[in-house]
Amino acid sequence: MAYRTVVMYMEIGCFVVCVSGWILVCSTMPTEIWTWSEVNSIALTTAHFFSNLWKDCVTDSTGLSDCKEIPSLLGLNWGIHMCRALVITSIILAFFGSILVLVGMKCTKIGGSEIANARVTFAGGMNYLIGDLGITPVKMVSNQTTPVYSPATHTPRTLCCRGSSVLSGRSLPKEPANRRHPRPVGVKCGRDGNVDHHMEMGKNLLAAGQLADALSHFHAAVDGDPNNYMAYYRRATVFLAMGKSKSALPDLSRVVELKPDFTSAQLQRGNLLLKHGRLDEAESDFKKVLKSNPSDKEEREAQSQLTKSDEIQRLVAQARSSFGSKDYVTAAAQLDTIIETCIWDVASREMRAECFIQMGEMGNAISDLKVASKLKSDNTQAFYKLSTIYYNLGDHEMSLNEVRECLKLDPDHKQCYSHYKQVKKLNKQIQSAEELIQEQRYEDAVSKYEAVIKTEPNVHLFSLLAKERICHALTQGQQASRAISVCSEVLQSDPENVDVLKDRAEAYIQDEQYEEAIKDYETAAKHSENDRQIKEGLERAQRLLKQSQKKDYYKILGVKRWALSAGF
Repeated sequence: MAYRTVVMYMEIGCFVVCVSGWILVCSTMPTEIWTWSEVNSIALTTAHFFSNLWKDCVTDSTGLSDCKEIPSLLGLNWGIHMCRALVITSIILAFFGSILVLVGMKCTKIGGSEIANARVTFAGGMNYLIGDLGITPVKMVSNQTTPVYSPATHTPRTLCCRGSSVLSGRSLPKEPANRRHPRPVGVKCGRDGNVDHHMEMGKNLLAAGQLADALSHFHAAVDGDPNNYMAYYRRATVFLAMGKSKSALPDLSRVVELKPDFTSAQLQRGNLLLKHGRLDEAESDFKKVLKSNPSDKEEREAQSQLTKSDEIQRLVAQARSSFGSKDYVTAAAQLDTIIETCIWDVASREMRAECFIQMGEMGNAISDLKVASKLKSDNTQAFYKLSTIYYNLGDHEMSLNEVRECLKLDPDHKQCYSHYKQVKKLNKQIQSAEELIQEQRYEDAVSKYEAVIKTEPNVHLFSLLAKERICHALTQGQQASRAISVCSEVLQSDPENVDVLKDRAEAYIQDEQYEEAIKDYETAAKHSENDRQIKEGLERAQRLLKQSQKKDYYKILGVKRWALSAGF
């Protein structure tokens, strides 16, 4: 008996340990950081790069961060392929192993005879062992990856003194606190073997699509050799692949400064400047390319882009003239052509947004202003315009969100602060009124929405919204006559408003105007065919109409028909 008890407790202990291990392995799958590295690209700015089985990410000390999902399994190296497959396989095997062991344990008494239990338990144990063997190659890959991120020749910190400034460079993972490095003697700020290593690693990672890791190596290469034009060029290539054209421009400018005859960099910078709408600078780059003995392909591209830039210059002048003469339709059409080429030109998008505002196309204006607010990091005016557009459209919540973004950039912005106070007050009143409706305090809700109309009498959509909700509150409060009057006023401006049609139909039922109620429900059904509430209300109104055409016992008894039908 004692032997069986010991075996049972051993089984339980092993089962708990195995399940705990399975849970820990499962937890590694969504882990954000499998590899981690750090780069000090410039003074006071540190970039952290981390990767896992699913994506590559980068974040810096300024608070900016970005992640890129790994786009294709076919583009990955064999190590990540193997890690994914083996970890998932091991988890599946361990899961089934847990079920088999649970069935075969003596304490569960599920498997039947002891021999059957033993066989099932053995099968579960084998699943665990095979799963554990599957994890072993993952450990080997990790061991091979370690030298890449912590090379033996890596110097964790290099100080280069030039005049009165001290530049600090660090690359790749932080070393453990207990690891000692000898102080470098006669350190020089220049190109060494370590820079070549970072360049080679960066190129390989870039080819594999691992942009964040590639960027970390090119950062380190630039820090190791600030005069290496190819390191800047490679880093600019990674920035462009990550969609960060603003970060790529300074690197391309540095390449042109270090190697003026590098026509590929000059041409690429010209293309970026053209897309940003910096036409004069772009033309200068294209002309320099044409004068620097370029290849046939580069010459054709530079000539084509120069011609395109001249055409854009002409269109910009025409668009400004059309805008100045208030011909907004023509200006918008001309700006469409400009933005097809100058896709990151903030000024053109803001001008086109103003054209759309004047043309009443608020949706298009919002789209342009949202892009402009992202292209220019401190674009308070774009956020202010977005907030006012949403406000005039009656969307108080979006208006409040946008004006808050403006104040985050500039807390003392006069226009944004003044508008913020107005929107905040209105938003608070509307929220309070909705809470009162939820609490069935309908008369108080009506008073609160009447205050909304007084707060903003100039924006018709807010008045319409307030009256729509007053209509609903009066209907719910059984004030049929007032409800019919307010609902009818709303429907004059918005005859297809289904909610108001339903509320007025209910008010007509309360007032025993069944034919009018049927008309409203039928009109509402045309605009919302699948609304169950409309169907039920229509059937109730039709039933009450039929009853009203019989001998009126309700009138004799002094009871309204709708009250009895509603269960009163």
